[in-house]
Amino acid sequence: MIQVEIFSSVMDAEKSGVRLVLAHDITDKLKRIDAIEKQNKKLKEIAWLESHVVRAPLARIIGLVNMLDNELLNEDERSTLLHYIKESTQEMDEIVREVVQKAEALSLNNGYTYET
Repeated sequence: MIQVEIFSSVMDAEKSGVRLVLAHDITDKLKRIDAIEKQNKKLKEIAWLESHVVRAPLARIIGLVNMLDNELLNEDERSTLLHYIKESTQEMDEIVREVVQKAEALSLNNGYTYET
């Protein structure tokens, strides 16, 4: 089964009523359009992850580093802040790995490769 575009035109209608009809196979074109639409959907997911999900641990890290910069903290407080920074960086690492996996899955579908 294929999909086609049909073009028709009347040829010398006064004399013979002949109609020229052309059928153009657009099956591959429609498959490419569908693949691009799916790719765009995945790219939007990746962009959302990067712009929203990555932002939370990054904001925590920035705040914790600013707090750590305070010279009035005792050793226990510094240790606690470093622990929170470590947790946030691990969370960010997991999110980035998820983004990379999505990008790699996307690249497998269209022949592009992403370096990790």
